[in-house]
Amino acid sequence: MSEHANLAGLREQAVSDAATLVSRARSESQQLLAAARAESEAIRASAHQEADAIIARAERQAATIQERGRQEFLWRRRQLRQQQDALGQLRQAITSQLASVTAFAVETARDLYAAPESISLEDLHDMGVEQDALELTPSEHEPEVQNNRSSLLSSPRRAS
Repeated sequence: MSEHANLAGLREQAVSDAATLVSRARSESQQLLAAARAESEAIRASAHQEADAIIARAERQAATIQERGRQEFLWRRRQLRQQQDALGQLRQAITSQLASVTAFAVETARDLYAAPESISLEDLHDMGVEQDALELTPSEHEPEVQNNRSSLLSSPRRAS
């Protein structure tokens, strides 16, 4: 029986050693698990801080871009108002000039109807029309004669 006792002792020793090994393995695995959890928590906290920093930086950039956009909008609105004012002044000037030209046209038309029917060669000479221009036939130099007529009509009449 000594062999049996010896085997039983060995068996008890093996069971005890196995239990010790399992206990150590459990302890090590718990330590590894705790270390992994701590490391993952540190990584998570670091990632969270990094994400917060990225978000804060993005928010600052967005605020900067928004402020620049607002300033550009205000600048462009100011420019548009200045251009509208300038266009309004230009329109007013053109309207005034148009009224002036209209009044001048009316006055010129009245003067033309009030002009004597016949203009003497002496009157034409006094107005600066040369004798050569009067000798041309209208069909040969129609634009020149027309220009001379236009200049006669548009030049102010002298008081006699």
